Amino acid sequence: MAGAAFIMLIATVAGGGCNFIYQVMMANLIPDDLAELNTLLAILYIVTVPASAVQNVLIRYVSKYNALEKPDVISWLMRRIFILTASAGVALAIVIVLVLSIPEVASTLKISSNTGVLLLGIAVLFAMLSPVGQGPLQAFQRFVAFGTLTVGNFVLKLSMGVGLVLLGYGVAGGIGGVLIGLAFASGLSLFMVRRYILRKGTAIDSGEIWWFTVPATVAQLCFTILTMVD
Repeated sequence: MAGAAFIMLIATVAGGGCNFIYQVMMANLIPDDLAELNTLLAILYIVTVPASAVQNVLIRYVSKYNALEKPDVISWLMRRIFILTASAGVALAIVIVLVLSIPEVASTLKISSNTGVLLLGIAVLFAMLSPVGQGPLQAFQRFVAFGTLTVGNFVLKLSMGVGLVLLGYGVAGGIGGVLIGLAFASGLSLFMVRRYILRKGTAIDSGEIWWFTVPATVAQLCFTILTMVD
């Protein structure tokens, strides 16, 4: 337990440090566009609140059925949630791009980067898929892999985001760094648990899971409102 806690601590601190440096660099490199960048990032964080709830559900029930030695049930659960989150991610991405492309909305939110909006839509899709891979990694106690993905995500966000901004891509470059980090963590985590997703598995009564999902989502939404509503 101490080893796992230490790994998670290092990953959390390193990730938070990268996020802090990212914000400092953006404030210095694109000060006139910082508000627009933060608006797009805020939209990304808010609309992906359900993803955090999905991750909590997967951690709980993959742990449970792993302990019960029921890999077929895990496959059914992960495959089902993968399809659900992929569909929701595509729908959310399309809605966000369309809404932010409305001139009145873009003007009100001071959004001028069409490329940034498009990249934001793609980032939403990866953010919705991410818990399907990362949740089970925690449930299977693969903390080294999970910690590595977490650090890799934020290191890429920082390095690629700053690099793209330095190349002159502005807000789109800042969002591009976020997208690259998310794609790396999401794609690699899904690859690590692919053998469960690719199998059809054995269906079970999902009533208990849905009853847990609802309060988990509400709790995550309330926490996000408290910390992100501004």
